[in-house]
Amino acid sequence: MRHDQTVGKRQTCGAAPDGAAFLSYADVAALAGVSEATLRKYASQGRLPPPDVRVGRTPGWTEASIRRWLSARPGAGARTDLRRAPT
Repeated sequence: MRHDQTVGKRQTCGAAPDGAAFLSYADVAALAGVSEATLRKYASQGRLPPPDVRVGRTPGWTEASIRRWLSARPGAGARTDLRRAPT
């Protein structure tokens, strides 16, 4: 598979050594339940894990790394800035 091959409506970023496909911004956004624009904003703010691979300027993540990030991510609409420190 070429690194920039289109599969269905999604553009893939290639495959990991174990054969798993890397996820694009569109794939990660769908898993996270947010828009691509929101996901790109997360990346610019450092709130998205670094990509596991870059093909040219295109980042790609393994599903495992995104699942880890999602499990540690606050829920939708969570205002972490309002949480009080434990007393």
